[in-house]
Amino acid sequence: MLQYHDNTKQYIKMLQKKHGDLATVGAQSVNEAAEQIKDAYDKELKKFTLRNKYTQGAVKLYKANPQRKSGEFRKLSGINAKVGVLKMKGGKEHYLKLQEEGGTKTGKEQMQGKVPIPIDKTARTAGAHAGVIKGALQLQRAGAIQTLSIGGRNIGSPGDSFGAKNGSQRWAILYKYTGLSGKGSRGKGKYIGKYGWNLNKQFYFTGMKKGFGIFKFEGKGRIHMIRTLEKRSVRIKATHGFQRSVKTVGQSDMDRIFVKNAQRFLGK
Repeated sequence: MLQYHDNTKQYIKMLQKKHGDLATVGAQSVNEAAEQIKDAYDKELKKFTLRNKYTQGAVKLYKANPQRKSGEFRKLSGINAKVGVLKMKGGKEHYLKLQEEGGTKTGKEQMQGKVPIPIDKTARTAGAHAGVIKGALQLQRAGAIQTLSIGGRNIGSPGDSFGAKNGSQRWAILYKYTGLSGKGSRGKGKYIGKYGWNLNKQFYFTGMKKGFGIFKFEGKGRIHMIRTLEKRSVRIKATHGFQRSVKTVGQSDMDRIFVKNAQRFLGK
């Protein structure tokens, strides 16, 4: 809530002489302070490991309006702007809330009860830990990720009943039925349609070294992991980025902003 002290009182008295002037300057000042807080939080988000346009665009600023819908001017104490991150569709909390406050992220049923964790060198642009994830490697909707099966028997995912004795044998079977190889193509497409696999969709599988995860087919016969699915929960350390951003505008800053806008409005 906007509050003013010291030399701001004289400007409040001057603005009160004409109905609506105080509310107008008050709204301008609140909005300016809110913009500063939003800018500070935007800078905090640039430090966020998984930053992308979606994350950056999650921060919303709702500016204060000096007038109500009826046209009546608001009292100074009733003028507020809002800066924050809204809940997602369906009322789900945005993931930035957990990032801000800290806590435990648990696996979802759609992800085999595991937490999908990015793989630095394969999922991120140029293999940079702080880089964004390329569009082609971003996680598809859980319902779109396929569980591979051959003749009704799963392969490479929980409940695997294909009988592979080890990781290398499982991968040999995978390459055989996709028609892919590390050096090119051999019979590509021969079994794809028969077993309903879609080379454009990500799929669950168990790698030889990194364990269970989500994989993707790529050109030139390559298959690689883009997420691990080994952990049922991950502890998230609180960043308090939004909290720090709010503190960038203190009471003295509010007084300074108000006086500046009042002087400009009054032509002083």
